[in-house]
Amino acid sequence: DAGAARLFILPEGYDFSQRRVWKPAVNENIALHAEISCDSSEGNSGWYMSNLNDGKRFSEGGMNGWHALRGSKSSLIVLDFGQEADFNRIDLYPAGSMFDFGAHMPADFAISISNDGENWYKLASASGFSVHGYSVPSIRFNTVKARYIRMVVTAYNGEKLQLSEIEV
Repeated sequence: DAGAARLFILPEGYDFSQRRVWKPAVNENIALHAEISCDSSEGNSGWYMSNLNDGKRFSEGGMNGWHALRGSKSSLIVLDFGQEADFNRIDLYPAGSMFDFGAHMPADFAISISNDGENWYKLASASGFSVHGYSVPSIRFNTVKARYIRMVVTAYNGEKLQLSEIEV
């Protein structure tokens, strides 16, 4: 049930955080392999942080995407691949229906990468960003290798922030 939790006792010496090594195929969405975290998430009515990398690009079956907590002045999204990976593009799939598709996208944001989760290097940024029509924004750059991607959103289009999916 929503809000429920379970506690597991693991065998001595077992490292739960140790992840399997994976080799992505060419053009594979490596965000599907990532652990995702956000500094806030609405967490109800089909708006969940886990929807950001579930492979569903648009609202489907009551799953709408991700919605930052109302009243947040900024938002943080971090993807951890568990290992270094090569990539050259990040796609931000807007949430919304045909009436408000992309109306609540990030307006000002910076995307950084890291290999250790402590030292971050700015990869891209935008100011006054908006979606026109039904396009899916794609941020392209020369191929980089990193374990982490961090997106810091400092301004929204509209009064809230929503995304349907992040693909890398």
